[in-house]
Amino acid sequence: KIGDVCMRSLASVLHHLSCLEDLNLSYNNIGSEGMEPFAAIEQPVASLKELNLSNNKIGDVCMRYLASVLHHLSCVEDLNLSYNNIGNEGLEPFAAIQQPVASLKVLNLCNNKIGDVCMRSLASVLHHLSCVEDLNLSYNNIGNEGLELFAAIQQPVASLKELSLSHNKIGDVCMRSLASLLHHLPCLVDLNLSYNNIGYEGLEPFAAIQQPVASLKVLNLCINKIGDVCMRSLAAVLHHLSCLEDLDLSQNNIGDAGLASIVASLHHVPCLKYLTLSGNSITE
Repeated sequence: KIGDVCMRSLASVLHHLSCLEDLNLSYNNIGSEGMEPFAAIEQPVASLKELNLSNNKIGDVCMRYLASVLHHLSCVEDLNLSYNNIGNEGLEPFAAIQQPVASLKVLNLCNNKIGDVCMRSLASVLHHLSCVEDLNLSYNNIGNEGLELFAAIQQPVASLKELSLSHNKIGDVCMRSLASLLHHLPCLVDLNLSYNNIGYEGLEPFAAIQQPVASLKVLNLCINKIGDVCMRSLAAVLHHLSCLEDLDLSQNNIGDAGLASIVASLHHVPCLKYLTLSGNSITE
C-alpha cells in the first residue's frame, strides 16, 4: 500500500542504492504528491535499468515530476506506466524533455487515457528515443487524428520491433496514416492491430505500400471488421511480407471467397507457421 507519504521515505533511501537496476512499484497508490519527492532527487539511481510504476494513480500532474526525474535515469531500458490515468496533459511535459532516456528500449503506456491529442506529444518525444524496440499503446483512445500525427514523424523509431495498438479506435481512415508510418519502421517484427474497427477501406492503403515491412513476422488483425473484400487487399500485401510467420485473422467476417484469396497468396509467405481463421464465416 505504498502511497504518496511513503514515497518521501523511498526518495531519501535511493541516495544509498547506487547499484540498483530494477525498481518495481506496481500495484500501489502512488499519485501526484508521491512523485514530487521522487523527482526532487538530484541523482536518484544512475544504474537503474527497469522502472515499473504500473497500476498506480499516476495522472497528468504526476508526469511533470516523472519528466524531471528522467534526466537522471540515463541507463533506464524499461519504463512501465501501464494501467494509470495518463491523458492529454500528461504526455506534454514528457515530450518537452530534450533527451529523455536515450537508452530506453521498452515503453509501456497501455491502458491509460491516451487519445488523439496525446499523440502530438508522443510523436515529438520519439525523436529522442532512438533505441526503443517495444512500444505498447494498447487499451487507449487513439483514433484518426492521433495516428495521423504519429505518422507525420519523418524518422520515428528506426529500431522499433514491436508496436501494439490493440483495443483502440483505429478504423479505415487511421490505416492510411499507419500505412505511411510503416516506411519508417524497417525493423518492425510484431504489429498488433487487434480489437479495432479495420474494414475494407482500411486494408486498401495498407496493401498499396510497395515494401511495407519486410522484417514483419507477426501480424495480428483479430476481432476487426475484415471481410471477403478486405482479403483481396491483404492478399496483395502478402507479396511484401516474405518473413511473416504468424497471421491472426480470427473473429472477423471472412467467408469462403476471402479464404480463397488468402490461400492463393500463401506461396508468397513461405515462412508462415501459424494462420488463425477461427470465428469467421468459412464453410468449405
